[in-house]
Amino acid sequence: MLIRFKEKLFNKASNLLLIQKFKVNFIRKFELEKWNKELFLYHRSLGKDEHQYKDERFVGLPLSLRNHYREISFDLNQKLPLPNCCADAFQSQDVLEHIDPKNILNCLNEIHRVLKY
Repeated sequence: MLIRFKEKLFNKASNLLLIQKFKVNFIRKFELEKWNKELFLYHRSLGKDEHQYKDERFVGLPLSLRNHYREISFDLNQKLPLPNCCADAFQSQDVLEHIDPKNILNCLNEIHRVLKY
């Protein structure tokens, strides 16, 4: 009985992941060139329950799959997929402590690179 439960749970999780991946292909991509307001980057997913979701200046940087057009998938250990000096603000909470310490400096340099000064 426990094995059947595990199989059902695994199948349900697999199906949800497949649906999420399929859905991502239909989400409009974030287009910086069409952005006509201040750009505030949020270092995590911009879920509907997040305070930042209600402020349309915020764009989320989730590690995993995007949920809407105001998100850019981003691995913290890579270069931000944005040009220099394009963001007005950057908010990161409960994220940096998950980065490998040897990559923190690169991550902070990337944040500095995209911020306007």
